[in-house]
Amino acid sequence: MIENEAPTAGKDPEEAAFIERFWGLPWHLGSLGHTDGWPSLLRGVIRYLFDNRQPIMATWGSDDAFLFNFAFSKLLGPNHEEGLGRPFCEVMAPEWASISGHFVPARNGSATIAHDVPLRTWRSNFKELRYYTYAYTPIRDDQGAVCGVTCICSDTTETVEAQRQIRLERDLLGCWFEDAPGFLAMSDGADHIVTMANKEFRRLIADRQVIGFKAFEALPELVPQGYQKVLDDVFASGKPFVGKELGISLEDNKGGHAAYFIDVVYAPRRDPAGNIVGLICQGYDVTDHVGRGERLKALQSELIYLSRASAMDAMAATLAHELNQPLTAISNFAAASQQLLLASAYDRLGTPLQAIRESALRAGAIIKNVRNMTKKGSVPNSIVDFGEVMEGAFQMMPAASMQKVKCDIEAPALVLGDKIQLQQVVMNLVKNALEAIDTIPDGTVRICVTHEGGKVLVKVIDNGSGIDPERADTIFNSFVTTKKSGTGLGLSICRAIVEAHNGRIWATNVPTGGASISFTIPHCEIDERSF
Repeated sequence: MIENEAPTAGKDPEEAAFIERFWGLPWHLGSLGHTDGWPSLLRGVIRYLFDNRQPIMATWGSDDAFLFNFAFSKLLGPNHEEGLGRPFCEVMAPEWASISGHFVPARNGSATIAHDVPLRTWRSNFKELRYYTYAYTPIRDDQGAVCGVTCICSDTTETVEAQRQIRLERDLLGCWFEDAPGFLAMSDGADHIVTMANKEFRRLIADRQVIGFKAFEALPELVPQGYQKVLDDVFASGKPFVGKELGISLEDNKGGHAAYFIDVVYAPRRDPAGNIVGLICQGYDVTDHVGRGERLKALQSELIYLSRASAMDAMAATLAHELNQPLTAISNFAAASQQLLLASAYDRLGTPLQAIRESALRAGAIIKNVRNMTKKGSVPNSIVDFGEVMEGAFQMMPAASMQKVKCDIEAPALVLGDKIQLQQVVMNLVKNALEAIDTIPDGTVRICVTHEGGKVLVKVIDNGSGIDPERADTIFNSFVTTKKSGTGLGLSICRAIVEAHNGRIWATNVPTGGASISFTIPHCEIDERSF
């Protein structure tokens, strides 16, 4: 051994033993010869190997004698000493195909690096496949000639496996991202450069190319619609934007435009330091949903209209009866006026003429109510006095049957709503109550209008046979009826109208016999009038 060539002081006992064995090998039998004759450059390489804890190897001479340090010996296994001094290509023959492409250029004078090379090395008492990064560097003498090669070895197995897991998760995320039921897109920077867009997003934009482009250069039609300002605000403020049923017009693949409704969220993306680096866009195409909602409203309006129209046959008799009274009065008072004219009693004409006027106004009011009841479409909400609602509804009911109806109104009973629709609710409920007592000699219907907790409470109470308990939960459903000729729409329409007025309707049996249909509508104070 060369004196003090590679001191073992301070070394781990196992490493120190390795160094002692290294110098005790019969080097004189190999190509390197006796250690006393080793050149200073080779001795320096040996010191460099043993001073490092990183796995390092070196080759020397024309046959590339294999040298390595203690850390590298751990990769070779328990028989590592058999490789010391032997030609490198022989020792590494099983892995030579993976190594030679980087080693040979270094042997010829060009440094190389090999990243994440898979090699079977010794670990935990057996060989296993691991990944290494090797950096090969030529060793030159004073004249620049290549005498050998050094190689620093780094185990990158954990990094490779972590990257593989990241790629796997990214691929899974990409599949989810691509096939998500809603549209998804991501952008980078304040210019909103699109970095990702899934299948649903591409469908909406007619498969136009947006990846790598500024969003509003690729989709310029969004600028005048205000979407650029929304994204700029989210990027600048960091506050997400949530939009429900937003209208959006996008170019289609036919040179025109397609209109959509979308639910959308724009949220900031941040780096680990918390800085906003981009945006994520996520949402759903709700065009069909919005369309169904609009169609549902139209159908509901149509149903209410048809319900009113279907009642007109019954109302025709009522109209004839109600108009007969004022028209008969007009005829009688007109005849009386003629008699007064013939008698030149001009000073007595005021009374019959006033009666004619009042009768004509009453007839006109009756006709107006009928016309309004059959008018299609909704009436704008206004302040409605329930006393007027009741009066208008009662005018449409047969006078004979109304003799069984008693009404008590706690004035003022004001609500915000559609007077005609509220009259329809009252008429339906009173009509049902009258039918419930039709065969009862002393049958009566009581209508109570009171205030209760900021609401107007209306109760229509009869002393009929009551409600079948088995049907109590379904009487407000469409097409549910106990009448042979009923449509099952009356109470369903009542519920639709009451709920449209932010109210509630329910049915109960009266303990003394009969049924009570009640509904509430928010009360409107007098000072809320806007006209």
